[in-house]
Amino acid sequence: MSDKTFHAVWHRSGKKGLFELLAFKDSGTLVVRDNRIEFAGEDQFVIDKVLKLSYGKQGADFVNNWVRIDYIDGIEEKTAFFADGGWLGWRGIFGGTRRIYDAVQATSIVSNA
Repeated sequence: MSDKTFHAVWHRSGKKGLFELLAFKDSGTLVVRDNRIEFAGEDQFVIDKVLKLSYGKQGADFVNNWVRIDYIDGIEEKTAFFADGGWLGWRGIFGGTRRIYDAVQATSIVSNA
C-alpha cells in the first residue's frame, strides 16, 4: 500500500457532546501508511495498533459520518474520530470520510475491523 495523505482532517478524541458548537476539536493532516497512522494538528500522535475500526454517525453529530478507531497507545486503550473537513465539511459528506476509512482499513495494523 502506498502512503495516503489527507489534508483538513477533523479530529476529536471523544464523541461530540450535545451542547458543543463544533463537531471537531482539532484539524490537521492525516497520513495513512501500511504500518501506522500519523495525525499532525494541534495534537500530534501515531496509531500503530488498531483494535476496532468503524464508520458512521458518532455522538450528537447527526450530519457527518466519522471514522472511529479504537487503538492501543502504550498500555492504554484510546479512541480517535476522524472526518474529512475539507470544503467546510462538505468534502466529507461527498465521500472524503469514506476514503479515509477505506485507506485505514487497507493497512496491516487493522486486526479485527
